[in-house]
Amino acid sequence: MSDVAGTAKLASIGVITTIFVVGAIYGRVHQARSDAKINAVGDRVVSGLLALPLISLLQFSLIPDAHKVWAILVPLPLAWYLVLLAGTDMKWKWCVGGFTKYLLIGTSFIYLLWYVAYVYI
Repeated sequence: MSDVAGTAKLASIGVITTIFVVGAIYGRVHQARSDAKINAVGDRVVSGLLALPLISLLQFSLIPDAHKVWAILVPLPLAWYLVLLAGTDMKWKWCVGGFTKYLLIGTSFIYLLWYVAYVYI
């Protein structure tokens, strides 16, 4: 017999998390014109900040026996993206001039942390 209530709760958390992550990355979930300029950096950062704890909650809902360090490690790629995104809005030189470079370097480092955590924890 399946756990319908548990599955529904997990699906709800997943849908809400997805909406916030999409909001953080693409700026908005619905846009009237596809060619319109989006200047909603603050909204994107807030959507991502709301998604961070939901990502941890979703991870522990899926893998309840996981070590507590995964609560911090799992949402790190989105957290790094949000730092870079906020930095472009605040005109930090290193974010404005090298957003993609630092996104790739930081995310690669985070994946390396995941590997080390997976092997040693």
